[in-house]
Amino acid sequence: MLDGKVIAITRDEEGAKDFVKMVESKNGKVIALPTISLVPKDPATMIKFLDMIKDKKHDYILFMSANAVKIMFDVFDNTKKTNDAASLLNSTRIIAVGPHTKQELENHSVNVSMMPKKYSSYGVIELLSREDCKGKRIIIPRSSASTNYLAKSLATLGMVVDELHVYDVKPARHDKWSQFMDTLAKNKIDCIVFTSASSVNSFFEVAMQYEKNEHLVNILNSIKIIAIGPFTNDALIEHGVNAVVSDQHTINGTFDVAIKLLSK
Repeated sequence: MLDGKVIAITRDEEGAKDFVKMVESKNGKVIALPTISLVPKDPATMIKFLDMIKDKKHDYILFMSANAVKIMFDVFDNTKKTNDAASLLNSTRIIAVGPHTKQELENHSVNVSMMPKKYSSYGVIELLSREDCKGKRIIIPRSSASTNYLAKSLATLGMVVDELHVYDVKPARHDKWSQFMDTLAKNKIDCIVFTSASSVNSFFEVAMQYEKNEHLVNILNSIKIIAIGPFTNDALIEHGVNAVVSDQHTINGTFDVAIKLLSK
C-alpha cells in the first residue's frame, strides 16, 4: 500500500490515467505534470513519409511511440490521406515498440506484425537481430529529439535505415508549474517518475526558473526518482540526479518500482 504517498509523473492527465488508477488503487496520490509539448512538422513531412515508403519499398516500418502514430494520422485525417496511409502501411511489416503503440496503430486500422518482448530500443534491436534482416530497408518516423543510437545499431545489423522526424519536442509551459514547484520545495512529493529523456531535459529547463540548479538537484536527490528506461536515466545522470531504472520500460514497470520503493 502507498498510504497517501504522492507520486508525480511527467505526463498530462490523459497520458497518466492508467498510472493514476494503479496508484489510487493502492491509496496513493498522483500529480500529472506535463513537461513536454509535441509540435507536428508541416503536412508535407507526413506526405514525404508516404512517398518514401512507395519509392523505396521498405521491408519494415518501425513506430517507437503512440505519439508518432497519433500525430501522423491527425495530419492524414486533415489531408484526407487516412485510407491511403492505412493501405500503404498494411502492405509493409509493421513493428510497434510496445502495446500502447500497437493499440494506437490498430485504432487506425493498421495491422502490427511484430512487437519486441522488451518495449524499448534495446528490445527492437534484439527482435531484429533474430531476423534475416541484412540488406532490408526500415523506416522510422519519430521525434527530432531522438538519439541516433537505434538507427546506428540497426545499420550495424546490415539494415538500410531511414529516419524521418515527424514532430518536435518543446518544454511545456503552463500554470501547473508554480504550484508543483511549491509542493516540491515543501517536501510534499515522495517520488517523481520521468517518462523520457525529453521530459527530463524539459523539466530542468522550466524548473530552473523557480529553483537554482544545485538546490533543485538536492531536492530531487532527497526523494525517490524513477526513470522509465536507460536513456531517461542517462539524461537524469547528466543533470546530477540519482534514479532507479525500471526493468520493464513501461508505466506498469514504473508502478511496480514505485510500490517497492515507497512501501519500505
